[in-house]
Amino acid sequence: MPLAPEETLLLVTDGVTEARNRKGGFYDLQGDVAAAMAADPGCAVPRLLVRRIREGVLRHSGRRLTDDTTIYAVRRLPESEESPGTGPLPGARERGLSEKEGYF
Repeated sequence: MPLAPEETLLLVTDGVTEARNRKGGFYDLQGDVAAAMAADPGCAVPRLLVRRIREGVLRHSGRRLTDDTTIYAVRRLPESEESPGTGPLPGARERGLSEKEGYF
């Protein structure tokens, strides 16, 4: 899945979206992320986003989780900060991979 520069991809398991409070209400992942982004767009940094969701799920569920939870976020760096490791894979051109397919 291609990501635009500074775009963040968030993946969670159903243990996050189905975390319930004492009244049986589900954790509002979408609402929590939207509120966080409205308050501070910088919270899309993966480390901060994962922490916010983890704390939100624990707070919502009274720190009692009944299912496994996984929260994973990755963010593409701005092009000016791309890592040296984002170039073509060794031998990509020789294997006939296009420039887009040959990047890791």
